[in-house]
Amino acid sequence: MNILRKSEQTSVPVNQPAHFPILHLIPETGYVRHTGRACNNPNYHRQPSPTLIQHRAAKPQGFIARQKQRFYLYCTDTWLRLKQLGRDTVRWLIWRVVFPLSVLCAIWIPLAAPAELAL
Repeated sequence: MNILRKSEQTSVPVNQPAHFPILHLIPETGYVRHTGRACNNPNYHRQPSPTLIQHRAAKPQGFIARQKQRFYLYCTDTWLRLKQLGRDTVRWLIWRVVFPLSVLCAIWIPLAAPAELAL
């Protein structure tokens, strides 16, 4: 504990550091505009290179490997056709059934008077 002997020392700070730290100015920054989310940025979804695609499309060696590839291609083609058939069926149902019914329900006005309705 420091004991002050003179009255002039009372206004002087006692335990001050010899040198103060240097204050650095931080540059002012602004809003950074994002170019888009990762799901919308094509850099995050790169297509495989053509060499990789060619490597995948190389002809298989051996009879069993060729038969497996034929079967796989047949199954893939069948599945794609089934999906397209489902899409076409839903589109036909929407335009030929659901849409006309919704329009008729929206503009339908009952022609019968309330007195003529069955009890």
